[in-house]
Amino acid sequence: MSQPPAATGLLGAVLLATIVLADAGCSTRAPDRPTGSTLDQGQGELDATLERSLDRTARACRRTIEELGFVLRSHSQDRRHAVFTASDAADQLLEIHLEQATAASTRLKIRSGDETLRHAVLVRLNSNL
Repeated sequence: MSQPPAATGLLGAVLLATIVLADAGCSTRAPDRPTGSTLDQGQGELDATLERSLDRTARACRRTIEELGFVLRSHSQDRRHAVFTASDAADQLLEIHLEQATAASTRLKIRSGDETLRHAVLVRLNSNL
């Protein structure tokens, strides 16, 4: 005996919602990122590990900030860390923190209140690497 179409549709919707909620906050791997990188998304920030050196990633960050129309407000860098703070014309704040994980990989933290912006920065940053 088959279920009526309404029951089947409801069951499908509940199953889809369960999958989406179970996946929220988990690590993901996007195809537009360098091989070997990882991505975790928290509240207001996006964390990733890129298989590139700190210096190369820092140069790509500077280009990314300029290409997205942000103004670099501050930048500091030493041998193991770099921090970029930028804002756009609407005073939307963007912070990018880099930390050398190994000689050939860098931990990246993108902070912004706009999830779409965080992803746009990551995509553009990867294209600049």
